[in-house]
Amino acid sequence: MAVKAPLSTAEDLWNLPDDGLRHELLARDPDTVRAPDAAFVVKERAEAAGRTEKYWPGAPDFVAEIISPGDAFAEVEAKALGWLEAGTRLVLVVDPARRTATAYRGHEDVRVHTLSPAHGSESHHPEPLGVGRP
Repeated sequence: MAVKAPLSTAEDLWNLPDDGLRHELLARDPDTVRAPDAAFVVKERAEAAGRTEKYWPGAPDFVAEIISPGDAFAEVEAKALGWLEAGTRLVLVVDPARRTATAYRGHEDVRVHTLSPAHGSESHHPEPLGVGRP
């Protein structure tokens, strides 16, 4: 996931070319637009919103972000927290280089899952966000 400057308005989002990707309008006044690597909205919310064009009017229920080699951890963590603050229930940040997947359900509910080639996978609860993290 390349961390990019967000679009500034819903109009900017509306004027994007149809690239086949979905984007979410997370907030208004000012408009906050994000495009996750992958997202999911539960059926009930999707049906209640009806058909949408160009962007989803709110935060998805689940977001996955994949860390790219040039991404700074602090920027990706800030983006994950932004999804939570907008109403996303679960954000999964996958770091292929470290072979980890970090699940964010809240500022105090963060779990890091590590894939260890010799021992399968393991999970642990890190310190609260912003404390002792790379």
